[in-house]
Formats: sequence, C-alpha cells, structure tokens
Amino acid sequence: MKPLLRALQIVGVLLAVLSLAFGYCGFGLPFAFTDPVKVKQALIVCFWILTPPLWFGFETWARSSDVEDDRQFDRLKYNQELASKIWLALVSVLLLLYFGKDIAAKV
Repeated sequence: MKPLLRALQIVGVLLAVLSLAFGYCGFGLPFAFTDPVKVKQALIVCFWILTPPLWFGFETWARSSDVEDDRQFDRLKYNQELASKIWLALVSVLLLLYFGKDIAAKV
C-alpha cells in the first residue's frame, strides 16, 4: 500500500502545480458562466476544497495498520496537520488567482 500512497502524493503535488499554472489563463477576467476557462477554474477550486479532507481520511485509514506505536501515529497527525495548512494556503491562492477581480469588486 505504501508505493500507492507515495504515487498519489506525487500526483497531488503535480496537480497543485498545474492548478497554480492554470491561473495564468483568464487572469484578471471577471467570472461568467459563459466563459469556459472560468468555469473550469471554479471546478478546480471545488476539487481542491473537497478532495484533501477525503484524502486525509483515506490516508489515516490506510496507514492505521502500519502504525505500531503512539509516536508513529503522532507523526502521521503532525504531517496531516502540516499538509492541511499547505492545502488552505493553496485554496486561498487559487481563489485569488482565479477570482481575485471578482472578490475585489465586491469589497
């Protein structure tokens, strides 16, 4: 199971980088349901809002059989806590990249 988890982690990092790079497309344009780029960006943000919590649950379930003592479980919790902060930063940056003009217009 460990090689599968490692592969999924690498895919997650690549998806994060690609999501950030996709911010270049349609940058500074307002959101419109008729704009396919903005709709794709909205779907990407939804993906990043929903998927990581599901991943954390899956990872805890998958690795719980590997945990032999409390120190290993504490390390898993620490790593997930760190990853959740990175995830929050990623979602915040994506929201600003994709929809910054819309957010600024409302303020």
